[in-house]
Amino acid sequence: MRDALPWLLIVIQLILVCLLVRIVMRMALLTFLHRQTLPYVPISRGHIRLLRQSRALESAQTIVDLGCGDGVLLSAIAKSYPNAKLSGVEWNFTLVLLARLRFFFQRKRTPIIHGDMFDFPLNDVDAVVGWWIPDYAQRLVEKFVAECRPGCVIMSAMFSLPEHPKLQLQEVREGKYSLFIYRKM
Repeated sequence: MRDALPWLLIVIQLILVCLLVRIVMRMALLTFLHRQTLPYVPISRGHIRLLRQSRALESAQTIVDLGCGDGVLLSAIAKSYPNAKLSGVEWNFTLVLLARLRFFFQRKRTPIIHGDMFDFPLNDVDAVVGWWIPDYAQRLVEKFVAECRPGCVIMSAMFSLPEHPKLQLQEVREGKYSLFIYRKM
C-alpha cells in the first residue's frame, strides 16, 4: 500500500496540472479573441445535448462543421458518431490551431481546414453543422441550396436560417436551447 501512495500522488498532480492548463488556455483564448471581428463564443453543453438527442445525424457518413471554432462541437459529434467522416472549417487561425490540438490527442483524425466557409465545397457531404449568426444566414442558405445534395441535413444551433422552399425545417427545443434541423429537398 505504501508503494502505491507515491504513484497515486503523481497521478493526482498530473490531473490537477491538466485541469489548470485547460483553465489557463480558456482564459487566454477568451482574452485574445475578444477583439476579433466575430466574438469567440463556444457552443453550449445544452446545444450539444440537444444535438445528441435529436439523432438527426445518425445516417450521415460525412459531416462538416462550418465555422468550427475550437472544435468543441466536432469533438462531441465524433464521440456520438464514431464512424462518420468529420471535417471542420474555420477562418480564425488561432481557433484552427486549438481545434487541431483538440483532435491531436484523439484516435480519430479530423481535418481542420483554415479557410472561408463560403469557399468550402458541400457537394459530397451528408450533413452540415454550425452556429451561424444571422448576418451570414441568407448567404449560407443560398450556398446550401446551390451545393448540398437532396437529403443533406443542415443543423444550426441557436439561430434559425431564413425560410426557403428547398429547406424543410424541424425545430428541437429544450428549455432555453434551440436546435434548427433542416433537410434539403
